[in-house]
Order: sequence, then C-alpha cells, then structure tokens
Amino acid sequence: MKCANYDVYSDSMYVSKGCLNTEDGYTAFKKCSACKSHHYCSVECQKADWKNHKKECKKAQEMNESQ
Repeated sequence: MKCANYDVYSDSMYVSKGCLNTEDGYTAFKKCSACKSHHYCSVECQKADWKNHKKECKKAQEMNESQ
C-alpha cells in the first residue's frame, strides 16, 4: 500500500495509486507533517509508505526550508 503516490485529477481530488482510496469531497487526505507534499488517506498508509517516502521527504523539507 503506497498512498503517498497519488494522482491529481482536474477536480483537485487526490487518488492514491497504492490503495486507490480517493478523497470523497468531505474528508480531505492528510499531508505528511514534515514535508507537506505527500498526501495519505490514513495513518496506516503513511506508516506503510514511510520506507519509500523517507528520502523524498528529507529532500522536500530541505527545499521548503530554502524558500
């Protein structure tokens, strides 16, 4: 389950590629609190993806701090 990998459709709703959960218009996905760039449908999905997201997260944090 890799919920950090998502597609953004024209209506600005996020869809995770791993579990295929989508925002329903009432409950928005939560962002990674560190980098603010990846969206997750649940804490479980975020934890499951952490190993993959860890390197990207660090890079995104560095970019955010330099702006």
